[in-house]
Amino acid sequence: MADELAATAGGKIAAKKKMGHKCCAAASCNFRSDNRPDLSFHEFPKDDYLKKKWEVKMRRGDATFKNIANKFCCSAHFLPSDFKQSLTGHRRDLKRGAIPSVFKWAPVTNDPRGERLKLRNEMIAKSKSEQQTEHGPDEQQLAGSSISSYSSGRNMVVFGPRTLEEFINEKKEEAEQLKAELARAKEKEYIFTFGLERFSGSNEDINFYTGFPDYQTLIEFWKYIEPNSSRLTYYSYLKNSTDANFNNAFPYLNLTEKKFPGSSV
Repeated sequence: MADELAATAGGKIAAKKKMGHKCCAAASCNFRSDNRPDLSFHEFPKDDYLKKKWEVKMRRGDATFKNIANKFCCSAHFLPSDFKQSLTGHRRDLKRGAIPSVFKWAPVTNDPRGERLKLRNEMIAKSKSEQQTEHGPDEQQLAGSSISSYSSGRNMVVFGPRTLEEFINEKKEEAEQLKAELARAKEKEYIFTFGLERFSGSNEDINFYTGFPDYQTLIEFWKYIEPNSSRLTYYSYLKNSTDANFNNAFPYLNLTEKKFPGSSV
């Protein structure tokens, strides 16, 4: 009796596990979501015309196959160009109208994108192999456990390490940010120096607007006072804070104000 109960319970558990897996419906394909967690599994389209194309490509147009309720095709039968680009690279959603075309019986085409993908995968595999030789068994196990998958809607979503394309895009974004920061810094420098540089070729203009004999003398003076410029007392503030005898006490400041409106002393 106990053996029968154990067998029944074991059968139910096995049946439950089997029902939870997604199987690829393509002919001669044995990939399932449990034995290939690195693949994504995509449900057949609702559109009858597109669904028929999938069945023909997968060589599964028989009557028995039509009675299967939930049919899937794994990502191994799609080209890289059939997937939508993702910001994180974790989602693998098909583009609208995508049709599986990668099969053992399908003719091999010289697709440059396929060659680039193959080269990229080889580089990633080589990089992983080098990293695994540097890490201990515990670190390798943790790295492997970081890959997980879950089903969202109609597609299987796979999480894994970043691809070479994602790494390059990340570095491009960092470069763009650095360019923007450099442009802002140059803009601030331009705003600061433009008002003076346009008069740098005329000592007469420099003397008229600043009171200094030439541009070089003005710049040297600025370099001298710049470290303490935050503690300067402005002439306009000092003038408003004193009595009416201020102009009589400092007559030379009236002449300075005409040349340096709002200047500091």
